[in-house]
Amino acid sequence: MEMALLIKLVIFQIITKNSSGLISFGIQLALFVALLAYQWFLGARLTPQPLLLLALPLIILQISLLGLGFGIVMFSRVEKSFMDTV
Repeated sequence: MEMALLIKLVIFQIITKNSSGLISFGIQLALFVALLAYQWFLGARLTPQPLLLLALPLIILQISLLGLGFGIVMFSRVEKSFMDTV
């Protein structure tokens, strides 16, 4: 009986983590579409440039590596401060 309860708790956590990510993505997408519609309503004709579409994977890679670098630096700072207190 305890194992069934544990499995239900684990599955519930997995489902809530996945759904919270989807909810966050939905909110961000809705805001993006709203701002895009607002700009279109003001008269701006936004068309994607072919060169930008080709460079988009490289830009995403660069942003990901920048986030990874900041994460590594922050982890090393926090770990050093914890090691100093011990």
